[in-house]
Amino acid sequence: MSRFNFSPFSKILTQSDVDEAFIDVSGEIIGMSEIIVKDCSDNMSKLLDIQLRDLSQTNTECTLR
Repeated sequence: MSRFNFSPFSKILTQSDVDEAFIDVSGEIIGMSEIIVKDCSDNMSKLLDIQLRDLSQTNTECTLR
């Protein structure tokens, strides 16, 4: 029995509660932006946009904070 239950990005992105959940993902980083420092509610946050590719060769973008 595996500790992990990997899902393709296409399945994760169709979930209705994806913006309200913490999700572990595994993928190859295929690109990234420069780090941006932004004021979020009077706190300075560093943001990094990355592009990931999963095992089914589907690409998606996400922001790390």
